[in-house]
Amino acid sequence: MTFALVLLGHSFPVSEPNFLRKGPQHWLLRLADVLPNVKHQHVQQAAFFLTAPMDVAAGLGLYVSVDGAQFELRGCVCSNKPSTLVELRWPDKTQEDLPWEVEIGISMEPMVELEAKVAALKVARKESFAKRVALDLFRYMESYNAGTRAGDNLVVPANCLDRWFLKLEDKLRRDPTFLERAPPD
Repeated sequence: MTFALVLLGHSFPVSEPNFLRKGPQHWLLRLADVLPNVKHQHVQQAAFFLTAPMDVAAGLGLYVSVDGAQFELRGCVCSNKPSTLVELRWPDKTQEDLPWEVEIGISMEPMVELEAKVAALKVARKESFAKRVALDLFRYMESYNAGTRAGDNLVVPANCLDRWFLKLEDKLRRDPTFLERAPPD
């Protein structure tokens, strides 16, 4: 198996021999071993690619972890799609008492399973984004009713959506990723 990745803006290609082999179909890379002076939050994208063809029924999934235990899929490659740009989107640490153990895992899996996981991941990302936009709109509308809420009803100006959208555009200009980081309560 031959693969590599480039942590965009931070590394030269990191090839398979730089990964710790964790079994016949699993590899692990500690981010601190490759980028000792870079915080993981600054590493946002990776180019992930095969350097040689592989069995067409299999693929390689790229996973990320911040605690060394919970890994989340971020993308995959296979012989039919030998390269991809992966948004790393580091997960939040679930237990604050655990030390940071930022890792990238590579797993060889049946392509059918990887495709299903990637499809579910895309749907989940879109749902999460929609929730964040809706939450931002709700919080904006709610600000008009500070202390004057009438039961379950919000009373807002007629041009509330126009005002909110202008504010949203301004936020996006200042910080294009704010909706990606906002918690989707």
